[in-house]
Amino acid sequence: MAALPLLEYPHVRPEQTRRLRHALGGNMAIAISAAAHPRNGNRGGFYPSRESLLPAELDPHSPRGKETLLGVTPLFTDLPRGLMSRIADRSLWREYRRRQAVHFPGDPADAVFVVGQGRVKISRLSEDGKEATLNLVGPNEPFGEECLLDATTRETLAEVLEPAHALRISREELLPVLQDHPPFALAVARLMSGRRRSAESRLEEMVFKTVRSRLAALLARLARSHGRATDGGILLDLSLAHQDLAGQIGSTRETTTLTLNEFKRGGLLRIDHCRILIRDLAGLEAIA
Repeated sequence: MAALPLLEYPHVRPEQTRRLRHALGGNMAIAISAAAHPRNGNRGGFYPSRESLLPAELDPHSPRGKETLLGVTPLFTDLPRGLMSRIADRSLWREYRRRQAVHFPGDPADAVFVVGQGRVKISRLSEDGKEATLNLVGPNEPFGEECLLDATTRETLAEVLEPAHALRISREELLPVLQDHPPFALAVARLMSGRRRSAESRLEEMVFKTVRSRLAALLARLARSHGRATDGGILLDLSLAHQDLAGQIGSTRETTTLTLNEFKRGGLLRIDHCRILIRDLAGLEAIA
């Protein structure tokens, strides 16, 4: 499969690069300068990913691939067929490598993305380089929808966790749809309302639960949303470093590693090269 064009990032300032490098543990794969593309290493992990190969109908080179993806993405399913086809025709496939950034804080908020393959982590970075993960986005899920309301610049980092394809739909293309088609406006409102409820739930966990309970709750949620049943338990179908988990529960990588090791000793899970196999979901839910 031929490589598709990669996005360029002329807006990244040197101080952003330094903060990103610190937040990502010195990983130069996405800590790029203003004149460079993100560079990425090879995908790790012992288990194959469920989305390691694109289905034929979602192949970026298929004439109907873009429309097929929109047709199975809840944000767009209520649109008339002709309008959906028009949006698909004017959208663009983008291909991303593992640990590549889709956008940085400060980039123009000028498009909505729909993931066709892979996983994307949405996070915020503090001035001193600390990272807080807001959301994990998988196949058939959109991100960047805040540009349809009042956002003009990105406030988040969108980083690819494994090789991915995503559909880029310009803000200018979707704004008339938002205004003229109430079902689409309602779908956007529901999406953003769901994001808010999720953020409130996680904030409640931060205030009232210990790191141990927060990590157990996170793993249980990931098992339900990204899990795949295997003979040995529930495999989380995404590659997550300990820092990725720590960013989702408001903890440090060191504390997260210690807690994961505790769960491993207790027979709750197994870890092979950033792939987590949940062996006792009920046990994790009891801790959460």
